[in-house]
Amino acid sequence: MIKMPEQEKEWNRGRGATLAEDFDILLGDLCVIWGFCGGLTGWELTHEGNAITAQAFAEAVIAAEEEPPAGADVWLPKIVGVFVERYGPTVSAATFGRQAK
Repeated sequence: MIKMPEQEKEWNRGRGATLAEDFDILLGDLCVIWGFCGGLTGWELTHEGNAITAQAFAEAVIAAEEEPPAGADVWLPKIVGVFVERYGPTVSAATFGRQAK
């Protein structure tokens, strides 16, 4: 994980046309803002069509890192918080589509 200074950029408020595209936006922010650049993609998270929980998303972000970040237990709730702010506690392609309307 790349060490990043305190957050200097704003979280992107733009939305993708699909949940996979929207996850790519959020994952890009996590890379730029906090240095989580493990290469996880929105497609990987959504291709099976299952609902994604905030906790599962955060764990996937951490797991995608080549080396587990120091203090992963501290990062998990932060990533969960960003997810919940954007989607609520759980999101699926169906609920994301309703949010976008």
